[in-house]
Amino acid sequence: MMWYFRPSWWLPVKLVVLAWLVYALLFSLKNGGLRALASVVVVWAIPAHISWLLAVMVVPWATPMVFMLAFMPALLYVVQAMVLPVVWSTGEPRAKKTAISAAILLGGYVLALVFAWVSVTAVGWVADINPCVSSKVGVTGSRPPVGPC
Repeated sequence: MMWYFRPSWWLPVKLVVLAWLVYALLFSLKNGGLRALASVVVVWAIPAHISWLLAVMVVPWATPMVFMLAFMPALLYVVQAMVLPVVWSTGEPRAKKTAISAAILLGGYVLALVFAWVSVTAVGWVADINPCVSSKVGVTGSRPPVGPC
């Protein structure tokens, strides 16, 4: 972590990158928490509408996957923050290190967006199983409830 603060000509760039990664991490944690909460609520509500016993069997199986998917973007930003100092500690030419760093930052950002989209889409698919029950617990998918719920 001290690499980000070590005096050099790149210090302003490193501080901007660190600020971006911290901001992205906090933003991803907040949104990951919301996605995880919505996922757990809807994963509980849909089976519980059929049977309480079914919900007790489904939730422990689905919750770890839901949390992993929801918080994967935050994990990616932590990994980026840890990998960049390692890249710059190698003996490679400066141009190569810059290109690798740019690829890590851009690739990590795109991958975080993909994981966030997959997480939101998965919540929507689960909510679409029973739109009435899902809307009652405050989670909606792509299909609105039809008729009185």
